[in-house]
Amino acid sequence: MNVPIGLLAIWRAWTILPESPKVTNQRFDLVGAGLFLIGVTALLTGLDFGPEPRYGWDHTLVIGLLSIGAILLMLFLFWEMRVREPMLRLSLFRIRPYTAAILAAFCGFVASGGNLFIIPFFLQQLLGLNPGQAGLILLAGPLTLSVVAPWVATCLVGLAPVGYPA
Repeated sequence: MNVPIGLLAIWRAWTILPESPKVTNQRFDLVGAGLFLIGVTALLTGLDFGPEPRYGWDHTLVIGLLSIGAILLMLFLFWEMRVREPMLRLSLFRIRPYTAAILAAFCGFVASGGNLFIIPFFLQQLLGLNPGQAGLILLAGPLTLSVVAPWVATCLVGLAPVGYPA
């Protein structure tokens, strides 16, 4: 089921998205990418192992992974503030509407992530649906979003406040 949906998404992106401008003088922030990749991987692995009965939150491996992840992510932020072409431009967070939008999106993703974790259990264990039926019910949200989002984007063009690019 995922392969046809993925192929449809690739085709839609190929036909809708404009060609990206070629950037020739920009360098890839390899150090920043490495710090972020290893930091997030260590942090998520520690969070994954923590509740396991085999390890527990006080296990040396879990504490080490969480500590390494936190340290590397702090080093990532420190590095990104000082490199000429950062992977993440932290100066963007000085723009209050941008920061508010990022925080709102974060809260929305946390809420929807919680729903996507709990709703399949509800549908299968309490309502007695099989995994396929539960998946079809959960598919309604992303399908609606994929139809409505391009329409909303066209409706919002030209409504940017003065001083912001449209």
